[in-house]
Amino acid sequence: GIWNDSICGPETNFVEMVCRPSSTRYSVERSAPLRVRALSRRCTRSSSDSRVLLSILLASSRASVCPPPPAVPSMYRPPAAGCSRDCQACAARCGQPPLIIAVDQEGGPVARLKAPHFTEFTGNPAMRDEDDARAFARTTALELSTAGINMDMAPVMDVAPDDHSGIMADRVFGEAPGLVGSLGRAVIRALQDGGVAATAKHFPGHGDTDKDSHHTLPVINHSKERLNSTELFPFKYLVDHDLMAVMTAHLNIPALDSTPQLASSLSPPIINGLLKKEMDFKGLIITDALEMK
Repeated sequence: GIWNDSICGPETNFVEMVCRPSSTRYSVERSAPLRVRALSRRCTRSSSDSRVLLSILLASSRASVCPPPPAVPSMYRPPAAGCSRDCQACAARCGQPPLIIAVDQEGGPVARLKAPHFTEFTGNPAMRDEDDARAFARTTALELSTAGINMDMAPVMDVAPDDHSGIMADRVFGEAPGLVGSLGRAVIRALQDGGVAATAKHFPGHGDTDKDSHHTLPVINHSKERLNSTELFPFKYLVDHDLMAVMTAHLNIPALDSTPQLASSLSPPIINGLLKKEMDFKGLIITDALEMK
């Protein structure tokens, strides 16, 4: 088909896609509770189905899912599942590969999809062992896959400082690299066994800084030996355990790339040299949010 890409604003109040019995278009119903970013694509295919709104939904930091208004036919409930199903069907009709529909659902403070429709967990620091990690991931995989979401931007594989301080303190498994690796492996296996791709983040390690990369470029001044034994250890461990995706962090790490003020997410020595060649990672590599400073 003929594709026309357009961005529908940085945070569109877009709740659901509703298929109307129309020969010209699929229409969009709007309501405030679900805040998402939508990438709209128009596909020209046939006179009976000439315009399809293809929305790839990326949940924003204030996203939640609520039931559709009563006027919406029950066949479109739940909204997230209906949107996902319609998007995948549109891609298939237009000869495109299946879509990756992703969300940040770590548990704890970073969980874009909330109760009552999704289980809320206390977060990674509260996990005591691999059984806890598997329980979280199995439930999350079931709920996300039911909603048509096939990728989770989790787990966080950053290692906290010994005093468990730092900007990531309420999102990490702990300060022991081996523990972080084993709990992360349990989460990844359970998510992926449930049909949801897992994403290890934030490579090469965002744990030991009190600076927030949403607002500044943190500098990690550890030696390469320290990075290999601590920050990089969980990622190296997971590469050997069928990890599907890695998210890179926006950090400046002189021991890995001496270029001043260059973020690790844009560093050829870190991405190509370390992650892809030295660590032999063959999966998907994505960056942290691009609007971060």
